[in-house]
Amino acid sequence: MKVVEKGRAVTKYFLDQNYVRLVRREIASIARTMLCKERSYLCGARRISLLTYAIATENADSDLAVFAIVEMETAHLPLGDTIQHEGVQALADLQGEMEMAELWARMSCELACASLVARFGD
Repeated sequence: MKVVEKGRAVTKYFLDQNYVRLVRREIASIARTMLCKERSYLCGARRISLLTYAIATENADSDLAVFAIVEMETAHLPLGDTIQHEGVQALADLQGEMEMAELWARMSCELACASLVARFGD
């Protein structure tokens, strides 16, 4: 089902507040695992960035925007399942860049993670 809202097509899920709450809880859960060092900040940022597109927001959310920026700046790095498709030498060549990117992502996202846990967590 598509609905036109202010000139843009939106799926019915954008309008379902229960769905929005569910996605926000998932975002808080991911942010919590990042803060507890159970998930890398790069992988967490990618997941949160994807989930952000699943919910409509009228106003820009600076906490969520941080994750989109991290994802855009590090999209070229293999993470998660894509790592298994990289060769050993390619991964070795990227190791330093990935370590620096993880440090940068942590520094960029740490406060936003804490804020999202406080705002969207149970």
